[in-house]
Amino acid sequence: MTASQTASLIGIDWGTSNMRLWVFDAQGNIIANAQCDKGMSSLTSSDYEPTIKALLSPFGATISGLRDVPYIICGMAGAATGWQEAGYLSVPTALTSLADEAIEVQAAEAKTYIIPGIAQREEQQPDVMRGEETLLYGACLSQGLTEAQFCLPGTHAKWVTMKDSCLTAFTTFMTGELYNLLMTHSILGPVLAKQKGDDTAFYEGVVAGAKAVHPLSAALFSTRASALLFPGSHTASQAYLSGLLIGHESAAYQESDLPLYVIASSDMAIRYQKALTYLAIPHHVIDADEAAQCALWQIGKDLKERRDG
Repeated sequence: MTASQTASLIGIDWGTSNMRLWVFDAQGNIIANAQCDKGMSSLTSSDYEPTIKALLSPFGATISGLRDVPYIICGMAGAATGWQEAGYLSVPTALTSLADEAIEVQAAEAKTYIIPGIAQREEQQPDVMRGEETLLYGACLSQGLTEAQFCLPGTHAKWVTMKDSCLTAFTTFMTGELYNLLMTHSILGPVLAKQKGDDTAFYEGVVAGAKAVHPLSAALFSTRASALLFPGSHTASQAYLSGLLIGHESAAYQESDLPLYVIASSDMAIRYQKALTYLAIPHHVIDADEAAQCALWQIGKDLKERRDG
């Protein structure tokens, strides 16, 4: 990093429990990045801008222009309890409209824009996403996609269908949150062996979840019974529970002519890749950070053109 570097845009992905920040130069290259555990759940509306400035402060000596560039933010900063509510676009929607519908935060010192979420306003299957729409846009941009199925693992995992360059439908699974709740606040946590790296147990769970021989709630209690009656078995481990939940979620996949892409990073990408491969479901993996960066940069460019034009 040299003193000659100049910032052009600050891109931010703000989650419920943490946030990630990237500094772009004029060519769209990442010249600095930072993250922290100050997510939406721990902030008031007046905390957002100071949090960004605190993360940018260490870069002030080596990157110029940090005070003069806009912030482009996706995720929970746009929730009703976030910095400023950004609302939702309605399914079906073209992801290219995200920049057009971004809101400008009032009273922010820097030009600050928050990207809207997306809502599925169907009484039979209402659903919402906030942040994932940006990852989807970045994935489509980077891969040149107009039609595909997507899986976005996470606390609230999403399965999404894109057709004719529009997001047409999606379903949310509370897989990550359910695993954490079961491990910390249920009868399962204290009795399951801590064998997270046990692939055999994980795969057994994946198959059990995907086949759905029993309803999920019954399968979960069987996991506890197995731990009590057969404490050395694969089904008495955390790895099995993880596989069971991911396998149950994977049953949402519907075979079609549309390719399947998993948008995830690090351990989460590996887990879903293992599960889908074991179930013989063809798929491709796109790094979530790279997808976010690609979309935030493009939306920043679109907003600049709209502002200057």
